[in-house]
Amino acid sequence: MGTRNILNGFKWIHKSNFIKRYQYMTGFIQKGDLVLEPACGFDIIPPSVEREVKDFGENIVAVFSKNSNYYRGLRVQKTISAIVPAFNEEKTVTGVVEVLLNNPLINEVICVNDGSTDKTLTVLESFKDKIQLINFSKNKGKSYALVEGIKKAKGEIITFFDADLTNLSDNHIKTLVDPILESKFKVVLGYPSNGWLPNPFSDLTGERAYFKKDLVPYLDRMAKTKFGVEIFLNDLFAKNETKKKSPS
Repeated sequence: MGTRNILNGFKWIHKSNFIKRYQYMTGFIQKGDLVLEPACGFDIIPPSVEREVKDFGENIVAVFSKNSNYYRGLRVQKTISAIVPAFNEEKTVTGVVEVLLNNPLINEVICVNDGSTDKTLTVLESFKDKIQLINFSKNKGKSYALVEGIKKAKGEIITFFDADLTNLSDNHIKTLVDPILESKFKVVLGYPSNGWLPNPFSDLTGERAYFKKDLVPYLDRMAKTKFGVEIFLNDLFAKNETKKKSPS
């Protein structure tokens, strides 16, 4: 019961060890528990990956990924932290956080309430232990909020998402992180393709992805830039190290 068995791209899962959203789990799970997670393959195999379920007896079920390359990629995938700085965004922050929490690529969501005077803090507190919450009683500026989020983050990759986004989707997140997961670029800037943000201003986008190790040496300087943090970050990396991506 406490050992891990991995054969041909599937895992047995022990009910007592089942922790949603974590990739490395062990043991067995009863057949009845499959009903609770039919759409996501126990968070090991996401809906986008073709899979099949096989019954091995009254209490044993296995979920197979038909794509062996996917499973091998999952084992080496880098961990991703999402940081959401929020100042008076009570109307939109819920939607952003929910999309991030439900996305299989995101391992950790860190929200920073930057001295909001509306109900933003109350909204964020409603997520309880689903998120990491940092709260400032007074506004310290976006750069300071991001830096504190980076310090708390456990992921190898850091992503930033503004709290006022109204159309964030799984496709946006995948488009943002794929180039950096593949180690093709050190920076990815995401911007919308629906026309409301002209391309000339894409350098100022709040949706970004970086390797944490590349940001850590600059955190003290970054914290002092206030609301000019995007320009500061743009100057840290060469153009050939930066990729701009808009969801197709």
